[in-house]
Amino acid sequence: NDREDFFRMLDRCQREDGWVDNVLRFYMAGNRYEWLELHLHRESRTAAGEGIITGILVNTASWKNELDHWKEKANRDALTGLYNRAFFELWTTAQLKSETLPSGSVIFLDIDDFKKANDTLGHAFGDDILCCIAKRILGVFRQTDVVARYGGDEFVIFVGSVTKGILLERLEQLVQLARLDRLEQVERGWQPMAAYTTMRSKRQQ
Repeated sequence: NDREDFFRMLDRCQREDGWVDNVLRFYMAGNRYEWLELHLHRESRTAAGEGIITGILVNTASWKNELDHWKEKANRDALTGLYNRAFFELWTTAQLKSETLPSGSVIFLDIDDFKKANDTLGHAFGDDILCCIAKRILGVFRQTDVVARYGGDEFVIFVGSVTKGILLERLEQLVQLARLDRLEQVERGWQPMAAYTTMRSKRQQ
């Protein structure tokens, strides 16, 4: 943690010449933390043989927040606000390698006849449909589940540690919700089709 990192910096200053740099969180007034850039340097030893460590603090909170914002934006689909395919694949791979996850399920969902509806009613209408579906998926699953737009009309959800029965209930919820509102305006009707697969971490196999 940040406290341990700070003491490691002090230890390095005692043993090394030159500056020691790091970015740490500091507790500030108002019960909040801020990221500060810390630069430490050991001055010449005193007559008593002790070294004096001096330091410079630089407030990087705004820079850190901006960086986090752009990182998060890079992981998101611009239209729906869901995670994108690249992030989902990296995150899922990391979860499957983790020893803390006993099992997980991946749900693939796409929209029947979406291209026809998109071509017939216009791309703006198609975008509305995708955003509507995205919101409904988020309403069905937990905040700890990861929902992503995988392709044009494809969505994927990673659900950790739930039973097959619960998964089937959630899939049925998705199908029922998708029949409401704007989706009813499509002439012949269409609905999402979904399939799922269940995986276990390496430790459980």
